[in-house]
Parts: sequence; structure tokens; C-alpha cells
Amino acid sequence: MAFRASEVHHLANDEDSWTVVEWVEEDHLKCLVIFHFENASEPGSWLMRSGYNERDNDRSMGMWQEPRVDYNVAAISHLKTLFGVAQHFLGVLEWATADATILYGEQDFSDVSTQEE
Repeated sequence: MAFRASEVHHLANDEDSWTVVEWVEEDHLKCLVIFHFENASEPGSWLMRSGYNERDNDRSMGMWQEPRVDYNVAAISHLKTLFGVAQHFLGVLEWATADATILYGEQDFSDVSTQEE
């Protein structure tokens, strides 16, 4: 099993960010978790979307089978924040790669492998 972690930044405030972790289970269940931490003295919160995508080549989010959303929040206000981040993150996935790359740091990905294990 391999994990992919990334950081999502708020468009209006570059100081706010959330960690996103993705992985695929042995039975092909795809999972995506967004973490939210307000400060180090409070417990963190998370929101997870999981499901099976029978048609991996189809980028349509509507093709997921048995979709599920789970969450655990330290404060109810965190749930609103996490859903807002999820909406932003899933929207960015629909952008052209060039646009997303410009927004998230103009990084050179030429030496990064895209092979999944």
C-alpha cells in the first residue's frame, strides 16, 4: 500500500493549509482524508471520502460505487471548515494541470515518477 500526502492552501489566505492523504486499499477501495488542526493544544479533526471507482480511466466523480463520507471533529465548526476545504480540493482536481501547478507553487515535476504501485 502506498500513501500520497499533499497540502491544500486556502485561496484567500496562503497561511491556512490542510493536509490531504490518499491511498488505495488492497480491495481497491480509494480513500482521501483531509486533516484540520487549529492549534497544537487541541485534538485534530478529519473528513474522509472513500469508495470504489470501477472505471478508473473515467474522471467523472459520479462513477464511484459505494461512496462514503466519514468524519471525526473536535468542534462542529471544524466540520464546516473541512467541507469547505473538500469542495475547494475537489474543484482544483477539475482544473487543467498547468493552472493547478501555477497556483500551488510552480514546481518542476519533471523528475517525479507518476507510476502507482
